[in-house]
Amino acid sequence: MSDERVSLVHPRRSAVAAPVPMIAQATLDRASEEGLRGHLEHDRGTLLATAALGALMVLGGIVVLVNAASLRDSPGPGLGPAAVPTVVGVLLAAVGLVLAARAGWDLRRATKPEPVPRERVVRLAGMLVLLLAFAFLLPVLGYVVCAAFLFTGAALLLGAPRPALVAAYGWTLAIVVFLVFDKLIGLALPVGPWGF
Repeated sequence: MSDERVSLVHPRRSAVAAPVPMIAQATLDRASEEGLRGHLEHDRGTLLATAALGALMVLGGIVVLVNAASLRDSPGPGLGPAAVPTVVGVLLAAVGLVLAARAGWDLRRATKPEPVPRERVVRLAGMLVLLLAFAFLLPVLGYVVCAAFLFTGAALLLGAPRPALVAAYGWTLAIVVFLVFDKLIGLALPVGPWGF
């Protein structure tokens, strides 16, 4: 019986330390796991979404490459300002092309899409509202406040436990990013009426 079940969570074993006890362990029999994996790989809705994401990445890569080509070369020695955006654009377009091509290839064996659970739709709508609020409130409230609310809200929408701890992490991350960009790199981020 034990050889027919496959563990989805494998504890790490060390020759020095004793194995860490597992809090929870989810198991499926081998046939169920392979069927679930096969369904997810060939679900028509998932494949269409993957193809759309790949096409969007290719478009984004082209935009980055066009903008990188318009940057002037630096007069001194070195790679110049267009080097990094060019690499990013090429990688973005290449990964997007592979995603779209593989999804298109797998669409021939696609299965009927499953209905999307309501909870997932609500979470997606919440993430969209968070991103729009971040974009519109950034010039008014400043980066630190908006980013802290964005990080915290996104983590809670994705199911993070302990809201107080998540909020502390969100504020800490927002402040660290602000200090790195503002003080270390010298790139000014939008500040609110309170100066950060």
